[in-house]
Amino acid sequence: MMTVNQILADNRKMERFISERLRTERTRIVLSDGWRPDGPAWVDLTLLLCDDGNHELVIESNEPDAFGVREVYEHFRRQEMTGWEWERELAAEINRWKVHDLERVMAVLREKPDRRSNPDGEEPIVDGEELPKEVSTAEAARILGVSKDTVLELKKAGLLEYRNTGSPDSCRPVYAFSLRSVLEVRTTYQRDVPPYHRPEAPHRHQVKGKRKYKHFTLSDD
Repeated sequence: MMTVNQILADNRKMERFISERLRTERTRIVLSDGWRPDGPAWVDLTLLLCDDGNHELVIESNEPDAFGVREVYEHFRRQEMTGWEWERELAAEINRWKVHDLERVMAVLREKPDRRSNPDGEEPIVDGEELPKEVSTAEAARILGVSKDTVLELKKAGLLEYRNTGSPDSCRPVYAFSLRSVLEVRTTYQRDVPPYHRPEAPHRHQVKGKRKYKHFTLSDD
């Protein structure tokens, strides 16, 4: 958790960043132009000259509880982001939504009574041990964020623990996957190893042919 001094220091940095991008002493920007009964949400930014020569940033909004220095800072920062920064931020946002979806699924699974549970709602116990929790193919696909066909491919690859709960005389299997193995796949990440580049041999200059000289025989005559 950030301390009060850290928060104040961050606010000063954000205010200085905003002030450097204002071209007039009073500027209005729209932060949300979606449908609202009272029109778009706007923020007025005013630069006041202090006695010490510095400027103080004053932020006024028609929704003061929703927008402050951080929202204004993000507005200006996003305008200067490069393409790869947008891609990185989008990927991070997608990962955050996946985590939120997983948390919602886990909450539903915790509240949902297990098909193997006892009538009183407790987990079944066999020989003093609690049985592992299981999920169906559709539930595993929802947790992993993939299709049911992909879940079956993960099963074939040996990445998911499962058992067939279908009838022995049925040709159509009904799989139940251990929740533990599904969560292992969901929370396992890898990193690519950069390819090894063999250093190039130093360039060697070819030796030119030796110059041949004519030989003369000198006699005393």
